[in-house]
Amino acid sequence: CKPCITEMPELNNLKNEYKDNPQLICLAINSSSNQDKIKEFLNKTDYNFKQFFVDKEIAKELGINAIPRTIVLNKTGKIIYNQIGYDRTKKLENLRKVLSKL
Repeated sequence: CKPCITEMPELNNLKNEYKDNPQLICLAINSSSNQDKIKEFLNKTDYNFKQFFVDKEIAKELGINAIPRTIVLNKTGKIIYNQIGYDRTKKLENLRKVLSKL
């Protein structure tokens, strides 16, 4: 989706900003229904986080019902940040606050 494509470079930059924090692991969960198209797109990028492909049932089990979705878990697995949609200023500011506490 267009908002996902827009936010991915920013999230990649944010990951680079916190690269020395071993508690931060970034991954992207993508729809397996568009796997070929997504892989083609990703082959043209240099994103440095893992990409996973899941079907609709697994996405539902993970509680992913809208995209883009950004979730941060603490080391015990508790969700400490959960945002649906894309708002560049709000998302990056809030993510920095959360990540600075890891």
